[in-house]
Amino acid sequence: LIEEEWNKLFPNIPFEHVDAATRLERQYKNDKNSMKLFTMFTALSLLISALGLYGLTSLRVEQRTREIGIRKVLGGSSTQMMKMIMKEFLILVAISGLIALPLGYYFSQQILSGFAYAINISVWDGVLALISATLIAMLTILFHALRAANANPIEALKYE
Repeated sequence: LIEEEWNKLFPNIPFEHVDAATRLERQYKNDKNSMKLFTMFTALSLLISALGLYGLTSLRVEQRTREIGIRKVLGGSSTQMMKMIMKEFLILVAISGLIALPLGYYFSQQILSGFAYAINISVWDGVLALISATLIAMLTILFHALRAANANPIEALKYE
């Protein structure tokens, strides 16, 4: 019926029927592909960051093995040793978060401003991201902190 009316009104222009869902799908296909790529690179950057933090933690704990051994011999508890190691790296994570939050907010607003319907990012989204990053960092550091805190101080001081 619509095609017949179209052909009456515009006989020289062919009728092309496209439903709204197909049209929207085509329109946002590039955005969906960009989001998939963005998600993949985000996961990859998280993995690389965690591996870098793991390596840095390993190096710092190895450099401080004697110090940790001496502290334990002088009465330091495993909990104190873990706090000492975790504190050093969590300060770095906090500084990184304070730098990343405003930058992330700015770039997110730039990306989302191109969409037809506005999406607002709240402060809680940034806080949730910071908490997630902190938890990932803590889990990464925890392995070395536990190993160093529970190590035998005699082994650390044996070759001194």
